[in-house]
Order: sequence, then structure tokens, then C-alpha cells
Amino acid sequence: MLPSYELLDPVTTVKIDRINLFAGLSGDLSARWGYEAYFGYSWSDGSYEAQQLLDDRVRASLNSTLDANGNLVCADPSIAGCVPANLFTEDALLRGRLPADVLNFLRKDTRGETTYKSFQFAAHVTGTLFEMPNEEAVGAVLGFEYRNEDIRDVPDPDAQNNNFWGFTTAGITSGDDTVVELFAEVEVPLLVDMPLAEELIVNVSGRYTDYDSYGSDTTYRAAVDWQLIPWLRLRATRGTSFRAPDLYEQFLADQTGFVSGQFDPCLNYG
Repeated sequence: MLPSYELLDPVTTVKIDRINLFAGLSGDLSARWGYEAYFGYSWSDGSYEAQQLLDDRVRASLNSTLDANGNLVCADPSIAGCVPANLFTEDALLRGRLPADVLNFLRKDTRGETTYKSFQFAAHVTGTLFEMPNEEAVGAVLGFEYRNEDIRDVPDPDAQNNNFWGFTTAGITSGDDTVVELFAEVEVPLLVDMPLAEELIVNVSGRYTDYDSYGSDTTYRAAVDWQLIPWLRLRATRGTSFRAPDLYEQFLADQTGFVSGQFDPCLNYG
């Protein structure tokens, strides 16, 4: 049995070019209120390269016969550059090795590419709603977020055509999604500098999320922060969350593959 690490270079090379552009601004709306906003654009172009055995070449190389002169040749002459593999040599049987010309025919350096784009915009205002009788300010945040993401992953053509040896295949992954979110948060300092309540703060927040691809939902969070004495603080939180599938989870094309321990170069086969 030929160790896979002698057939293939086990190293996968990944290269990524990335651009991130962000700009923001902030200012005061009044003595009590201010604002912040930003927009961003991200773009990345990645490639992944690996050495693979091609199924059609393996089949052609193993489908060998003898010509009129007794030389081993490929039975199908339509496969350009076909080199017949003889698995009954001493090197192949005892040491699991094939000649370099056979390996060079069976192997191919494959390449896939992934492009990812993201546009983001967010803005929020912060300020004081009013003051409590204890003269502590009740603060609030109101905000808006918009995101659009796009992905396109194109595997090597031989991967798309199910031509990787070992029944490994991968389709083109392509899709985009847009999400809009509205959120608000209020923090109320109920007690300050009181017996058994150096500080008692209640924080309440809510968020509405709407995905083009997956639907919408509303989530909330309520928290209490109670400082009884200098060395004792109690906190409690209750809330909900909403998660939509990411782009790969939504749009990943059909994939097949197998993991083998034979790729461990520390294994020794004879």
C-alpha cells in the first residue's frame, strides 16, 4: 500500500489579499446627547492550492497493457501523456514507491479561489433621558446597523467535476445576505450610597434583527448590578439571542471527502 504522503505533498498553501476601508464621525447633538456613525467596506480575495491525484489519470495509468514489443503502455491512447503504472515491481510491492514519471502524471497542482465582500453602516445616539431623585443620570443608547455580505468560492475544475481520486468533490459556493438591526438600551441607577446599596443599577436592552435570507426576531437582555458593600457585588442577567446561519452554512455547495491517517508522515510503511 503506497503511503499517501509519498504520493502527494501534504501541504496546502493559502494566500489572502484583503482590503478594509472604514470611516466614521462623531459629534454632539445637544448638551446631553451625542452621536457616532461609521461605514466600512471589506474585500478579500483568497486562493488555496494543494496537490491532488486525478481520478481519470489513476484509472488510465492502471489500465495498462503490453505492446507488440513487450513494453508496458496505457491501454487507452486518448489520454495525453499517460504513463502506465506497474504495481508489481519490487519498489511498489515492498516499499510502496512509484517512479517519478508515474507520480508526475498522476498528480496535479490544483487551485481554488474565494472572494468575500462586506459593506457595513452603523449609527447610534447616546445621552441622558432624565435624572433620578438621587441626581444620577438615566442613560440611553438608540442605534441602527446595516450589513451586506457576499461570498463566492470556486474550487478547482477537477474538484467540481468529481475528478479528485478518492471520491472527493466540491461545488461552487455563491450567495449573499443583508441584515438590518435596530437596538436600544437604558441604564437606570436606582440606588447610590445607601445602606447595603452602595450602587444598584438596572440595565435593559432590546434588539430587532431582520435577515433577508432567514427572517426576523426580537431579543432582549435585562441585568442587575448590586454593590452591597465594598467587597461584595452581586450580578444577575437574563436575556435571549438570535443567530442566523452564516454565508458558508447557507450556501455551501455539495461536498464529499474522506480523512485518512495515511497523511501522517510519521507513519512508516516498510
